[in-house]
Amino acid sequence: METLRVDLIEKSCSRTTNHDLCVASLRSDPQSSKVDIKGLARIMFRVTLVKARTILQQIHHLNDQTTDPILKTYFLNCIDQYESAVFTDIPGAFKSLDSNDYEQGSTYGVYVGSDTEECEDGFQGPPEPRKSPLTNENKALFKLSRVASELVYMLITKLVVYG
Repeated sequence: METLRVDLIEKSCSRTTNHDLCVASLRSDPQSSKVDIKGLARIMFRVTLVKARTILQQIHHLNDQTTDPILKTYFLNCIDQYESAVFTDIPGAFKSLDSNDYEQGSTYGVYVGSDTEECEDGFQGPPEPRKSPLTNENKALFKLSRVASELVYMLITKLVVYG
């Protein structure tokens, strides 16, 4: 049975845009070998939530440390975006999965990705462009949220044969 679940992880992750990230994220949770595709999607959203919370704390720290009013404005925008991800979008994805509303669950994953893009784009101004100190973090969360959304989308399209 364990082999079937590992195969489910491999098969599912091979249909995402980031196979290696998907496999590493899912295998980091010992429950991944015991769940179906819906459970894998939940695990991926859990990983995404942990990452989003960590980045949100980092943004708060950066905001507290800077005296630059323009950067403060940009950090506050990022705080708004990441709070949306942590307190609305990812919890919404869990609720959607629980109610088998997979289209909405996948959409919530897309929203998280949009939150990261809004944060990153905010550094382009106005009032003046600045180099984002969060580029790597935004990209990392975008990739996680995309994989989570893709796993949920597989429930809609039935792309994965259940193990």
